Amino acid sequence: LRHKLGTALFLSGDVRGAMEQFLETVRLAPPDGLDESTAKAKYSLGVLTASIGRGEQAIAHFQAAVTHQPTYVEARLGLADALRRDGRVTAAIGEYARALDLSPRLVEAEFGYALALVRIGRHREARDRLTRAIANHPDETRFTLALARVLAASPDAGVRDGARAMALVDQL
Repeated sequence: LRHKLGTALFLSGDVRGAMEQFLETVRLAPPDGLDESTAKAKYSLGVLTASIGRGEQAIAHFQAAVTHQPTYVEARLGLADALRRDGRVTAAIGEYARALDLSPRLVEAEFGYALALVRIGRHREARDRLTRAIANHPDETRFTLALARVLAASPDAGVRDGARAMALVDQL
């Protein structure tokens, strides 16, 4: 119930009150093992701390959330995004992969995974992943735009294809 109260407080604009409720949920939870309430509270704390620029704290909260509930897809995605923003791109790729194992058509995980690949210079893999994502999610134009950028700007001549990039943009 404290987690639900924290969520209601957050939605009403009371971030401090929400944080207090989430922290109290965690304080009252069992210290080890699987626990859905703790996972949800830790996830919520991760979202809050990420939103105020506390990346390290957000990562710690997201990691705790997936420890308490390993199949919590949103927590895995939050962890992956926080790791990517923090520059820990290889670790982020692993979390995106785990999120996609749990939910294979998760658009946010597909997109984050592709962005992470670009960030570490794995342009061929990013191109291929984005191409598959376009086929799987034809209404998600961000995949098409990201692929066009990779094709237009990749330092890898084997990936760079300006004509295809322009054709993709023209389609949009």
